[in-house]
Amino acid sequence: MPVQRVELGDGRTWTVVGPDYLPVVPVEEFLEFLSVGRDASPHTLRSYAASLSAWWEYLEAAGLAWDEVTLPSFLPFLTVLRTGDPVGVSLPRRHPELTTAQ
Repeated sequence: MPVQRVELGDGRTWTVVGPDYLPVVPVEEFLEFLSVGRDASPHTLRSYAASLSAWWEYLEAAGLAWDEVTLPSFLPFLTVLRTGDPVGVSLPRRHPELTTAQ
């Protein structure tokens, strides 16, 4: 999901847009809370938007609703972040400690 810059009359903010090219409502609400309630800088908002974009892409690929996530359904997201592999894909990894020196 793309992170989109939004230019306002008094500054800049960021949002995450879905496949319909509209802001993802729960993400937008959280970013608005950070902006207004916490007076977060545009750089902070951009960082959160990028992370939430990755989270939302994972949720969509895994077929999960954001408000129904459990710990067992969250752990594969950490694997996606760590390995960079898409959801449901597991590539064989070489373990340096298991290879022999030649």
